Amino acid sequence: MNAPNPSPWSAFFSGISFKIIFLLGLIFIITGALNIYLAMEAGKKGQRRERERTFDQSAQMVNHLMTLQRRILEDRIAELSLNPGLLRAVRDSEKEKAESTLLASRRLDTTGLLEILFISKPGRAHWADVSLDLFGEAADIALSHKDNLSHREWRLLLTGDNSGIHYLIYSVHLTDPVTGRVMAMLRGGIRITENPVLIQQWRKEAGLQGLALVWQNRILLSNREDKLPWPSMALPSREEKREGRLYYAMRPLADSRAEISLILAIASHDMVDRDTPRILATFAGSTAFALILLLVLLLRQVAAPLKALSAQAGNLPDRKEGLLEIPEGQGYSELESLVASFNALLLEMRRSEARFRIIFDHGYFQAGLVTSEGIVEIVNQRALDAMGMTASDVEGTPLVDTPWWKRSEDRNRLMLAMNLATSGIEDRFEAKQQTVRGQTLTVLVNASPIQIRGKRQVLVSGVDISDRKRTEMALAEERSRLAQLNLSLETRVAERTRDLHAALENLQKTQEELLRSEKMSALGALVAGVSHELNTPLGNAITVSSTLMDAQRRFTQKLESGLTRSDLKDFLETVEEASTLLDRNLERAADLVSSFKQVAVDQSSYQRRTFELNEVIDEIILTMGPAIRKTSHRLKVSVAEGITMDSYPGPLGQILMNLITNALTHAFGEGICGEIVIHAQRDGEKEVLVSIEDNGSGIPEENRARIFDPFFTTRLGQGGSGLGLHIVFNLVQELLGGHIFLDAHRQRGSAFVIRLPLTAPVQQSSPSTEPMQS
Repeated sequence: MNAPNPSPWSAFFSGISFKIIFLLGLIFIITGALNIYLAMEAGKKGQRRERERTFDQSAQMVNHLMTLQRRILEDRIAELSLNPGLLRAVRDSEKEKAESTLLASRRLDTTGLLEILFISKPGRAHWADVSLDLFGEAADIALSHKDNLSHREWRLLLTGDNSGIHYLIYSVHLTDPVTGRVMAMLRGGIRITENPVLIQQWRKEAGLQGLALVWQNRILLSNREDKLPWPSMALPSREEKREGRLYYAMRPLADSRAEISLILAIASHDMVDRDTPRILATFAGSTAFALILLLVLLLRQVAAPLKALSAQAGNLPDRKEGLLEIPEGQGYSELESLVASFNALLLEMRRSEARFRIIFDHGYFQAGLVTSEGIVEIVNQRALDAMGMTASDVEGTPLVDTPWWKRSEDRNRLMLAMNLATSGIEDRFEAKQQTVRGQTLTVLVNASPIQIRGKRQVLVSGVDISDRKRTEMALAEERSRLAQLNLSLETRVAERTRDLHAALENLQKTQEELLRSEKMSALGALVAGVSHELNTPLGNAITVSSTLMDAQRRFTQKLESGLTRSDLKDFLETVEEASTLLDRNLERAADLVSSFKQVAVDQSSYQRRTFELNEVIDEIILTMGPAIRKTSHRLKVSVAEGITMDSYPGPLGQILMNLITNALTHAFGEGICGEIVIHAQRDGEKEVLVSIEDNGSGIPEENRARIFDPFFTTRLGQGGSGLGLHIVFNLVQELLGGHIFLDAHRQRGSAFVIRLPLTAPVQQSSPSTEPMQS
């Protein structure tokens, strides 16, 4: 039985149209009320700013009036303080004369401001007083000699009888015109309390409804236009306050050291408060009329068409064709545009669905949509073609009973994946599939949970991975073959490594032999040089010995034939001279032999001992003397004395000999007289610097980085082995524990700088520093 159709009004009030109208009306009311509130607040702010401006201008006017009156008082009192007669009366302590002068001056005052006038002396606050008796004697002012008012100072003073009467007093010094000494204080002023004429004058000039002077939260003087008493309210601050029809505000009194403030009152002219009821009534009426009109229009133009469209839209899912149509005579242009847009969207959705169906059916994967109970709903065409079936053959049947799952293990795995997907967990596995053409495929099956119209369903898809499986098997076979090749390659690399190790050992042995040969060559050169040096003293000794033997034979012959005194004298002189020459030459030979023995011992064995650096260098220079004298070059030595080292003198000597030989060989060209300088000095407490410099041609920049490399020489095939500087580098770095470097900043020649510790580190012998064997 069909339910009765609801009336348009009931449908309207229960539908979306009423909600829209209600929402629009609410927005309209809120917006209107907010605009009214903002307008009223803006009006209040404008009036508040106008009142603040009025307060400020009125306060400035009162301050101006009070400043003028105070200046008049200041001028009157300052003029009176310069009166010669008054100054003489004060100096001579003539009180009557002083009071007559003050009284005459007060009578001449036409402003009526000079109500109090008196003179104070130390110890007597009112020495001379001509104040008006109408307001009480000036002696009543609570003033004593302790109130030492400063010169030209204003002060608010209170009477001493606690009557609450205040006076504004101005004080100046009375100075003796002869000595310049301050004799007394002249004080004058006006009464502030109960002075209606003064306050009324200020109020009228400032255009105020009320004016009051406040001091220490107490109203001293006030006046209002309406003759009413001043309201009993809390004193206002900088912010204004309202009471009745008046606004009140407080402003400071300018140039008031007594901290006197002003309370100003102005009349209220608020138009906003009077117009508020009328504005609200007008707004309520217009809002009600607009809402009723909007309600009728929406019911006619929106509610009825929307109801018809809703009925049509409810039937669209069951139809493949058809569009929405607005009933004739209803609706409006915007609704027609909305329906046209909806129909265009519906057509586009149908076209998209058709395209998606084509993609879904002809994709590279098999796919189907299954309910949570495992019933097939939709299957794409590729999955149907694989088994040679139609959609009606499988849709509506359990998935596990379809021809895709012929193996029991695949069906069991499918049921597990379906359970997981139903629980919201995506799962995938591999399965075998027998196609209608008799092919066996390996399919990667994926079960994904999805939500369609609030219902949990499972999207089952399968991708043919047979080619990938075959490729993986081929890759596995290739990896096995590569593993065998790697094993064979490792064997060959191990064999080649053994060959290289053997070649490296032979190369190291060859290098050691070359180093030993180089050291023996240096020792041979040393022996040759020493032999040359020994040849001279020993030759001289032999010559002197032969001469002495000839003299002895002649002396023997003369002794047999008859010896005279002159013959004996000549023989003794000859013997003495020969003995002297023999002793000198043999001592020179002994020194050379001793030096040669020390150098030979140091060169042939790396014996550590304590020595003086200058002595070792002198022995090396003595040994290298013959080689240097064969050339035209000079050798200079500058070694500081007292440099004691605990090191290896033999390697140090070999270093110096190699560097000197290197300079003699490479530094100077033919026909050039060069110079080699050896310099040594301390560098701190624990090190010494030794430099070997020459003024030769220098080392080319491209060779500087390689000079210490083994077998590097610029005279290959000309007697150079390339091991001299390499031996020097190894001895300095490894045995002596120092550093050697080439000074690259010299503009001419070369300089090798050696930094050595005074105490060499203890090291074991190595192939590069092994002592030579005799």
